[in-house]
Amino acid sequence: FKLAKDLERLTRLREVRCSECEFVAEGKASMCWGRLKDHTAASHRMSFCQICLSHRKVFPHEQRLYSPAQLQVHMSSGDPDDPQLFGKGHPQCQFCKKVLYGNDELYRHLRESHFQCTICEVTDADYVYFDNYSGLFKHFKEKHYVCHESECVQQKYVVFKNQVDLEAHRAERHSPVSYTHLTLPTKRIV
Repeated sequence: FKLAKDLERLTRLREVRCSECEFVAEGKASMCWGRLKDHTAASHRMSFCQICLSHRKVFPHEQRLYSPAQLQVHMSSGDPDDPQLFGKGHPQCQFCKKVLYGNDELYRHLRESHFQCTICEVTDADYVYFDNYSGLFKHFKEKHYVCHESECVQQKYVVFKNQVDLEAHRAERHSPVSYTHLTLPTKRIV
């Protein structure tokens, strides 16, 4: 008897139903959300935040509905009772203007879709991103030490944090005399 009640409660939690009334979207799971969105728009003049629907891990009836004005506030400032987004809203990529759920998703997007200066990340613990490689290359030339040999420019990302590392690279890769066959004398410490 208890198992049947628990199963009924669980089934009700998983239903795609309206939080404003008793409407339940039935049918294939893939179709339910479309029916619920149509219902909330027509019956309540409210809508869901599409970004929250994709990322917010709650039961269907716990997804929030917004009026058009509330949705704008939600997107830019978040909800007062949501500590992850309150005061910030959903972040937007400064390059492609894609809106993402939170900062974790924004940084993942920046790493995967844009260009990051790994030298700044390692040396200054500063995360510097660029829309494209030409922007990153300009940054490399202004802030770091780029090898300007044609093969290195074509290879891309041949850049160093200091002049000493650049000169070592030049001696190893671009010197007319190869020193790789030489072994340096070693001192024995007694």
